Amino acid sequence: MASRSRSATVDWLQGVRLPPSAVACHLLEECLIHGHDIARVTRQPWPVRRHHALLAVEGAVLPLIAALPLTAFVNQEKAGSFRARFELRLRGGGSTSMIFDDGSLTLGAGRARDVDAYISADPAALMLVFIGRQGLGKPLLGGTLAAWGRRPWKLARMLTVINPRSLFDIAGSFSTFAARLRRDEQSARADAGRERRLLHPPSVAAVCRIVVVRDTPAQDDPAPPSTCACRASAEEAQAHR
Repeated sequence: MASRSRSATVDWLQGVRLPPSAVACHLLEECLIHGHDIARVTRQPWPVRRHHALLAVEGAVLPLIAALPLTAFVNQEKAGSFRARFELRLRGGGSTSMIFDDGSLTLGAGRARDVDAYISADPAALMLVFIGRQGLGKPLLGGTLAAWGRRPWKLARMLTVINPRSLFDIAGSFSTFAARLRRDEQSARADAGRERRLLHPPSVAAVCRIVVVRDTPAQDDPAPPSTCACRASAEEAQAHR
C-alpha cells in the first residue's frame, strides 16, 4: 500500500486528501487511541508497541497536520507574531522540522537549520500528548519526552500556540463516519436476511417431517391426528409440485 500511495491520494475526512497509506495508519491510530480509552475505563493494560505508535504518528498524525491549512493547527488568538523552529526526533523513526511563523505551522521532513529547540519523543507518548489523552508532566518525568536547545523556553510558548482541536474534529468526523458505516452494515444484513427468507421459505414437507419425527407414536398406538394431518399435508404439497 505504501508503494502504491506515493502519487495517488484519496478524499478522507473533512475534505482532506491523503495517500491510502495515511488512511490505513489513521485507522491504526484510531484503534490505538480508543483502545487506550477503553482500557483506562476498565482498568486493563493496553501496551502500545513502539512500531505501531510510530506508524500512527509518522503515517497519520503528521500527514494530517501537513494536509490541513497552515493555520489550522495554530491558535490564531494566542499565536500573534510567534516565530520558532523546532526539530522533532521520533525514537525509532525520523526527524521532522516544525516551523511556526506568524500563526502558521509548516512541517518538513529531515533536520532543520537554526533550530530553537529539539524534541526527542517516544512515539506512543507523543501520540497520547498530541491527541490530548496525556499531559506533559508524566512523559517528561519518565524520560519518554525530552527537550533541549538554544531557546528551550519557546517550547512552553509552543504548547499554548498549537491547536490540537483540529485533530479532535477529524477524530469526531471519523467516529460519525464509522457509526454511519455500522448502521448501513446492520441495515444491509437485515435486508439480506429478509431476502433469504423470501427466496428460501421452509417447505411444507420439511416442516411436516419434523413434526412427524417428533410426534411418531409407538408401534402399538394409533397415530395421533396431528401426525396424520401432517403426513397428508406433505403428500398434498408433493402432489402440487
